[in-house]
Amino acid sequence: MSRYRPIINLYLARQYAGVVAIFLLSIATIIALFDAIELIRRASKVDAFDFSLVTYLAVLKIPGNIITIAPFAILFAAIFTLSSLTRRQELVVLRTAGASLWQLLTPLFAVAFAYGLLMTMVINPLSATTHAKYQQYEERYLRKEQHMISLLGQGLWLRQGLGDDGYLLMHSGRVKLPEWALDDVFVLFFDNGHGFQRRLDAPHARLSENAWVLDDVSLSMPGRVAEQTPTYAIPTDLTRKDIEDSFATPETVSFWSMPAFIGLIRSTGLSVTSLQIHFGALVMLPFLCAALVTIAAAVTIRPPRAGGQLRMAVFGIILGFIVFFLTNFLHALGSSAQIPILLSICAPAFLTFAGGIMALLTLEDQ
Repeated sequence: MSRYRPIINLYLARQYAGVVAIFLLSIATIIALFDAIELIRRASKVDAFDFSLVTYLAVLKIPGNIITIAPFAILFAAIFTLSSLTRRQELVVLRTAGASLWQLLTPLFAVAFAYGLLMTMVINPLSATTHAKYQQYEERYLRKEQHMISLLGQGLWLRQGLGDDGYLLMHSGRVKLPEWALDDVFVLFFDNGHGFQRRLDAPHARLSENAWVLDDVSLSMPGRVAEQTPTYAIPTDLTRKDIEDSFATPETVSFWSMPAFIGLIRSTGLSVTSLQIHFGALVMLPFLCAALVTIAAAVTIRPPRAGGQLRMAVFGIILGFIVFFLTNFLHALGSSAQIPILLSICAPAFLTFAGGIMALLTLEDQ
């Protein structure tokens, strides 16, 4: 048996990898169609309906959808593959020839773990890029929002629409929290044709209710001498929560950039809990994918004469949804600081592994 083990492992791995790819593409296509229908409904309410834009937005959401459905595809494909091998008596023959249950599952573990790594290291950076583009197009064409906020190493950048008066760009070298006091501020005003109108410079600014308030302002306009004014208020509908939420959008940050982004957000004094949990979930995704194989094996590797294969397969699918909701529940508890962050990140994969292995050990003893 050991002589043919590499061939058998390659055969099982190829079978499973192909089925996972088919499930991923099929489910992603179905979700993309529903996304396109919803986008068409939303786009039909705006003045300029563009079907090509709707198609482009639906395509931009595909990488993020693939990451979301990856654990389901891993589980469903494992159930399908193992059920097919059991129905064709291939697993029975291999086990009769001396292969243990764990030896047969090793190729599936490796494939599931590799798909998890692919999601984390390749698809997630692609998803971060496409999600950022999706947000920009959605806000510009569907929501008609005119606020854009960015926090870089050089400070805070903010773009705010002013309706018929054009828009402004605000920059602050330093941000003091939690009062949202800005230092070293300058504001550039443009008309809707992107023509420069005026510039404000101020050592300090703060976000009050419905306005940015600048102190000791220097007002510069083309062809005019700079003027000084003690206070200048810029109306805004932004709130502190709007700004904080815009910084903590983990979907627009790739796996590779997440540690530096977490450090940057932490330096501003904002909470990084949701970012840490998102990053930890990406790190644990390969382990969770591998753990789901144990669930699939526990509900499918049964002698055909025992019957109830369909019932057990449906039970395995239900367990998959339970794992999904348990994962989100634990992440929510971690985000609200009700349990330690590390526990909320590691518990889903650990509990899935533990439950699946216990069931397999029981099955192996029978």
